[in-house]
Amino acid sequence: MEGRVCRAERIPYVLPGPIFGKRFFQRRSKMYLKFDIASVRAAKKETAPIIEAVVEAQTPTVGKNFQGAKIRNNTLSASDLEKKSGPIVLALATATTTEKKPLHKEHTLPIWGIPQRWQQIVEEVAFCKNAPRDYCVAAMIGTVASILRKRVKLTYNEFVNYPCMWLILVGNSSKGKSPVLSWFWRPLKDWCNEANREYDRAVAEWKKQGGEGTRPTPKDFVIQDMTAEARNYAMKRNDEQGVAVLADELGSFLGCMARYSGTTAKEISDLNSVYISNPIKIDRVDVEKRLTINEPFLSITGGVQEDRIGKYFGNELMTDSGFVHRCMFVFPEDSARTRNKASISEDAEKEWTDSLANLLALDCPTIELALDEEAVKLFGEYSDKLSDKEDAAENSYLVSLYSKQRYFALRWAEVVAFINSRDLDNDCKVTGDDMRYSIECAEYFEHCALKVYDLIRQPEKKQVVSNPELVRLMNERFKLKDGCQNQLASCFDNLSQSAISLALAGKR
Repeated sequence: MEGRVCRAERIPYVLPGPIFGKRFFQRRSKMYLKFDIASVRAAKKETAPIIEAVVEAQTPTVGKNFQGAKIRNNTLSASDLEKKSGPIVLALATATTTEKKPLHKEHTLPIWGIPQRWQQIVEEVAFCKNAPRDYCVAAMIGTVASILRKRVKLTYNEFVNYPCMWLILVGNSSKGKSPVLSWFWRPLKDWCNEANREYDRAVAEWKKQGGEGTRPTPKDFVIQDMTAEARNYAMKRNDEQGVAVLADELGSFLGCMARYSGTTAKEISDLNSVYISNPIKIDRVDVEKRLTINEPFLSITGGVQEDRIGKYFGNELMTDSGFVHRCMFVFPEDSARTRNKASISEDAEKEWTDSLANLLALDCPTIELALDEEAVKLFGEYSDKLSDKEDAAENSYLVSLYSKQRYFALRWAEVVAFINSRDLDNDCKVTGDDMRYSIECAEYFEHCALKVYDLIRQPEKKQVVSNPELVRLMNERFKLKDGCQNQLASCFDNLSQSAISLALAGKR
């Protein structure tokens, strides 16, 4: 059998090669895949040593198709398969592999709440890019939120939420962050590149006409320049819909803010205001450069190295300001990285490209969402649970951490509800299933935020500098005068003049 049967949460999926599943169907919140029993027999014969067929015994279809079958511990034996004919329903089918077992669901970003065809894309990209599935889910939702921006809003208790998400993918360089982000962003960046070319042509034509009339305005809303000034002017220019930051590596953006200064404190304060779309005012000596952005929007999606977490998020400014608490960290558990050579299918490429093209072409007034009755009940219960955690928290950092999960659940829910909605012209609601799924995702982000908290609490490891390196550093900073090696050596018990000379010459 060329295909491989992979473990997946709530949904079985076969990658790549011939898919012997005949059709998907959904019952409540669980997914099942219908197989032809002859195909399953063939798969068991060709796969060593066995494919387990774990059956949801309470499923009516299973009971109908397995009349007389012997089910031991919810596992159908090979002899049972030989006796039966016709279609069967498997809740999970896995080939025996050397891969680690799947993580507990609370520690994995779930996918069951997004459309079925997008679930398949997530599984396929994760497999082909040899990356954690968590990255794929976050990149997918983050890309959609970056396109929607202020086209969608969710009002709850008179508070307006736009899908502003600051998604931070955490992992070492070999984890697969960049390949995943690049794949999900490609259609959007292609669109932006074409928009920039159209803008350049329009400006050239405007200049040919002597610069008469209004200068053309760029349509590109994705910004690469991480400086505060560039972001603010981009938000002002796109005040109607907002802007998005997409960066494989957020180091330059975070590194600038990690430096404690009055300017940086103002920048972080402005960003915290942007997070809840409060107005910001940028004062400048030059009156013409002063800015007021009445309802700003800025989404952020990108990656950061795990060993840089303490550097970027561990200083008092980042923690006390609450900036770090607003970040939705995607921090997969350690697992053995696969080495698959498969390519992503043309069908998946086309499905994702077409989906983003439809979103980019969306031309309608802002779509206002509301929670349906079940969603209100679920979110209320979740909010109460967070309040209990806040009351029991041992410090203000954790209180802020738990409080921000409400934003995460609501904003994730509005994107998911939009994706799942079939009728945008009429009253669009966040359903109970949308909210249930989004709360599960928020609980994942809470788990990751606590992992980050553990990292930034660890004392920074001091760099060990050898004696020769120390001498060279002193020379670089203070520029030792010629002929002073003897005087310097006399200040130390175990450091000779020759050792200093060799160190300065780079020979030690």
